[in-house]
Amino acid sequence: MRHHSDSIVSSSLPPRLGPGALAAALEHDPEIRLLDVRTPAEFVVGHLDGSHNVPLDQLGAFATQFQSVDAPIVLVCRSGVRAASAQAILQQAGVRDLHVLEGGVLAWRAARHPVRQAAGATTALLRRLAGMAAIISALVIGLGQPILALVLGVVGFRLALGLSVLPCAAVGSCGSGSGDTESAVRACVAGLPAA
Repeated sequence: MRHHSDSIVSSSLPPRLGPGALAAALEHDPEIRLLDVRTPAEFVVGHLDGSHNVPLDQLGAFATQFQSVDAPIVLVCRSGVRAASAQAILQQAGVRDLHVLEGGVLAWRAARHPVRQAAGATTALLRRLAGMAAIISALVIGLGQPILALVLGVVGFRLALGLSVLPCAAVGSCGSGSGDTESAVRACVAGLPAA
C-alpha cells in the first residue's frame, strides 16, 4: 500500500512521463490509474487502454473524489496541455501522486503504442467531418444567403465539437450530461477497469 505525503508526487514515477516510460510503468504497476481529460468525442476516436474519460471541463466538480486514490494517477490528453491543467485542478483539490503523459495521445501514437477505439468511433469521426463540411459550406454561401450560412455554421460547429445538432433547450432534454463522467470517476477512484 502506498502512503501519500505532502508532495505532489509520492510514487517513484516522474511528474512527466514519455510514452515509453509510461508503457514500462504500466507493465510493472497495474494499480496506475489513467485519467483521460479530453472530450468524449476525442476519447471514442482513440484512447489508451484502461483509461477513464473525465473531460477537463467537468473535472473540477469531481476533483475532491480523487483524494482517496492510493495509486499514481497519470493524466492524459491530446498533447499534454489539458493534462497539465487537470493536474493543477486536482492539486488544488488536494490530490497527490499526479503525473502527466508528456506529448499526450499524439506522442503515444507516434511511439507506436496501441490505442483503443470505443464503439461509435467511426460515427464520431464522420460527424466531425460533416461538421467541417457544413462550416466550409457556410463560408462559401455566406454573402448570398446569410441566414442559411448562419444555420450551416452553427450546425457545423456543433457537429465538429461532437455536440448534438440542436441545443438541448430546443429539444427539451437538457440534463447535467455528467452520468458517464460520474461512472468514470467512480470506476477510476475504485480502481475498476474502464468501461
